[in-house]
Amino acid sequence: MYRFMAGAFLTCLATAEAFAAVDIYGYGALRAGSVESTTSWLEGGFGRFDQGADAAGDSSGFGVAEAQVALDWTPSDAWLIHVQAIARAEDAVSQVDEVGLIEAFVRFQAIDGHAHQLAFTLGQKFLPTSFENTLDLWQSPYTLTYSAWNSWIAHEFRPIGLEAGYTYNLENGSRFGLRANIFGGNDSSGAELAWGGWRFSQRLSTYGEVLPLPDLVSLRDGGGLFFDQRDDGSKPFGPDLDGDPGFAAQARFDSPRFRVRHTWVDNQGDKGLWRGEYAWRTVFNVTGAEWQVTNNFSVLGEVATGSTRMGLPAGAVNVDFDTFYLLASYQQGNHRVSARFDDFELEDRDGFPTDNSEDGDGWTVAYFFEPGAFRVGIEYTDVSVSRVSALESGFNPNHDGSQLTLEVRYVF
Repeated sequence: MYRFMAGAFLTCLATAEAFAAVDIYGYGALRAGSVESTTSWLEGGFGRFDQGADAAGDSSGFGVAEAQVALDWTPSDAWLIHVQAIARAEDAVSQVDEVGLIEAFVRFQAIDGHAHQLAFTLGQKFLPTSFENTLDLWQSPYTLTYSAWNSWIAHEFRPIGLEAGYTYNLENGSRFGLRANIFGGNDSSGAELAWGGWRFSQRLSTYGEVLPLPDLVSLRDGGGLFFDQRDDGSKPFGPDLDGDPGFAAQARFDSPRFRVRHTWVDNQGDKGLWRGEYAWRTVFNVTGAEWQVTNNFSVLGEVATGSTRMGLPAGAVNVDFDTFYLLASYQQGNHRVSARFDDFELEDRDGFPTDNSEDGDGWTVAYFFEPGAFRVGIEYTDVSVSRVSALESGFNPNHDGSQLTLEVRYVF
């Protein structure tokens, strides 16, 4: 897919008019803070944050440097070519990529009228489900860490395929939209969630990146039920494993004060083992809404429910998942204060000895000051969660934790 995208980009570059518009934008950010948690999921632990300590109750300082850049090229009014990449340096993490591709797609606006709009998009892009991540580069204007739901989306779900989108614009300024997707390259979506649990993250996985999995009994060599899973972890985005396309559909309604959308996804994974990875069958529904109560105050949230399964014939891992978050935000001039509550659950239904169930919740409070191109943010997150499989694998099942983060960001 990315070879095709590169070819399309170079072909268009060779034939574009001299006045084609190119827009380059992005940000650079420095983050530092203190975390009280078990070992981070990025280091193969059960910690719920991108950074962690050595054991439950321990605290540790951390620092992260990150930059994203995107290029939007519009060779004509009907065409858009978008490429987005990230570079980062993370404390004590050596198993994951430091530079990578986030999105790459070509969009063709087939109809762009007053009442009707029709567009087709080919490539890898975020499915527009999130009510949090509404800024450029899938960033949030509200908090530094994302909700449990959108943290999972950031890690494990970003379709690679074709999207068709239709919008009908009403005379009163409201609009109704429909989207349909056929996609691949997301077959392992579900592995990190079922085996690692819900997380509170601000990290976007890149194409081809391998994310670590926790040291579960079921994954260990010499007796683990799934010892044939690749040792270095799971690759959320890459060449399709089973060759079966996934499908997604979305309906949305937007008005000046209220927005709502519902999305259904089925990645159609065949649950079999391919090149050291399982093609998980992950199906979910997510409904989100936002209410602009006043010009300064807004309330938004999402509710998601679904399941993820792998292994043949009936499913050696069969996990149902549910989560929701509710976020309130107040902005006055250059200042914004936001608070979010998350609730999340995994329910193991496969009957095998390893129990992947968990239950938890979390609170997040954030303050942003945005003088011009700079943004200064401070955030506190507190999480309570218990996971049975950690105890079965010889670890503390209590994964409560808290994190205090300060970030300075420059947007260009």
